[in-house]
Amino acid sequence: MYLWLIIGLVSLYFFSKSRKNNLQIENESFDYEKYADLVKLAESNNNYKAQNSIGALGAYQFMETTLNSLKELFDLPEWKPKENFLNNPDLQDLYHEKLVESNIQALKNSGADDWLGIVVSGSKNPKYKDYVAQTNYSGLLAGSHLAGVGSVKRFFTQGINKDDGYTSVSDYIAFFSNKLSEAA
Repeated sequence: MYLWLIIGLVSLYFFSKSRKNNLQIENESFDYEKYADLVKLAESNNNYKAQNSIGALGAYQFMETTLNSLKELFDLPEWKPKENFLNNPDLQDLYHEKLVESNIQALKNSGADDWLGIVVSGSKNPKYKDYVAQTNYSGLLAGSHLAGVGSVKRFFTQGINKDDGYTSVSDYIAFFSNKLSEAA
C-alpha cells in the first residue's frame, strides 16, 4: 500500500514539473505562480483545508462538480474522498493548474483577446469595490474561476455581472487585473 502511495506521489511530482508549459499565454505577461498565490489568498486565505458553507473545498475553493469535470477531462488522479483532497496540497495545485489550462483555451475560443485593455471596476464586494483596472488575462482567469468562462463572456458581451452572493465577476476581473498587471 505504501509503495503505491510513494509511486503516486513521485509520479505527481514529475507530472507537475512538465505541465507548466500549457499555462503560457501568447503575447501576454502571465505569471502562473503569482496568479495561483493570489487566488489562494482571495479564496481561502491560503488554507488548503478550507471548506465553506456551500461545499467549496481547499485553497482554491473548488466545487465538487468542477473537480469531477476536471478529473474526467484530464484523467487526473482521484480527488475523493474530500478529506484526501483537503489533505493533499499537491493534488489541489494539480487540479488548479488544469482548471487554468482549460480556462485559457476556453477564453481564447470565446473571444477574450477582444476584452483585453477594457477598463473594469469592482462593483459588489467592499473588499474589491475600489479597484479599477485594464483587463488582462489574470483578471479574465479570475473571473472565470469565480463564475465560469461563460459568465465572463456574458459580462463583456451582454453586461451581465454574475456574482456568488458576495463577489461579482467584475470584482475579480478588476482586482486580479490590477494586482497582476505588468506595472504591478
